[in-house]
Amino acid sequence: MAEVTLRDAAESDAPLILEFTKKLAAFEKGTVTANEDDMRARFFGPGAIAYGVIAEIEGKPVGSALYYFAFSSYAGRPVLALEDIYVDETARGYGVGKKLMAELAARAISAGCLRMQWSALDWNTAAIEIYEHLGANRSDGTVYFKFGEEAMKRLAGEGGDV
Repeated sequence: MAEVTLRDAAESDAPLILEFTKKLAAFEKGTVTANEDDMRARFFGPGAIAYGVIAEIEGKPVGSALYYFAFSSYAGRPVLALEDIYVDETARGYGVGKKLMAELAARAISAGCLRMQWSALDWNTAAIEIYEHLGANRSDGTVYFKFGEEAMKRLAGEGGDV
């Protein structure tokens, strides 16, 4: 069985991060508007807000996990938020995803995190089964909301008054 190795993403990985993001978006039927400069700035610039782990088999990048830290005000502790996990089709079945998740769990523990959290599309039953097999619990009773750019601009333009 091929050995899976992990490493922190480097600035030279910005094109790779974007490539994997586009592949994930195609699978999820999403649209990527980010470019390499966006990835470079958000992961490696002075105002970096995100982190990445690259998975390789025999030196070839085959997957990534992109994450950031959020905060639990109730517990006063950080939360590791997994934004994206991607494993190339050619590398599935080698334990790449499990190794990436285990690495993030170790990083969360090291950072004193209360938990790791992420979302999955409700139709992605394969991913949901894997997460549950790894011991993840669904977050019952939580409904996630989001404002797109236009909604944020509209709300902010109204002074935030509701």
